[in-house]
Amino acid sequence: MEETRAVLPVFSKVIYINKIKLNHKKINTLIGKKFVKAGHRIPEDPKNISSFSESKNILNLPKFKNLKKQIMDELYFYTENVLRYKHRFSMTTSWFTKTEKNEESGFHNHRNAYISCILYIDVDDKAGMLSFIDYNVNKMFQLTPIEYNNFNSETIRVKPENNMIIFFPSEMYHKVCLHESNVPRISLACNFIPIGDISDPSSDSFVHLTIK
Repeated sequence: MEETRAVLPVFSKVIYINKIKLNHKKINTLIGKKFVKAGHRIPEDPKNISSFSESKNILNLPKFKNLKKQIMDELYFYTENVLRYKHRFSMTTSWFTKTEKNEESGFHNHRNAYISCILYIDVDDKAGMLSFIDYNVNKMFQLTPIEYNNFNSETIRVKPENNMIIFFPSEMYHKVCLHESNVPRISLACNFIPIGDISDPSSDSFVHLTIK
């Protein structure tokens, strides 16, 4: 009998994960100690919040030139081979995050960006997990699945590993879960926007974007 069933994962939020080759121990020594506490977006944010590097364009420093190139190469693999776009992209911001024991972050997304990236530099088995949540779910009934999968989950967690890189749509809400390790959790975050011709030139939504 011919199989007629089909499942279409339409309108998906695509999270791309890979392990890249880099000397994370060497990078950790280049980061330095200039970190500041992250600001609170809303009163409900955790008080024991992570720290950010002072610079929000850290990968523009010459010492991180090769690291930036590796990330851009991986970005284009994601956009061209997974999302199937041929657009060019510009990295708009980049910063390191340090999370000490018993620290975490609140759920947040990255505005003024199209794609965001996280690269783990120094983590261990007790490092705070990366959690994504879908605030756009509109379900009239709260059903309990037999088992959770990508079709019925409203949250998903990713266990960090050294040299793991993750790309995701910037509008996705995410957080650093409680960090229980004595070793500081060090990661790198980046944001990207498309540049050049966006949409068909004959369209009334056409725009040409450039970065100074």
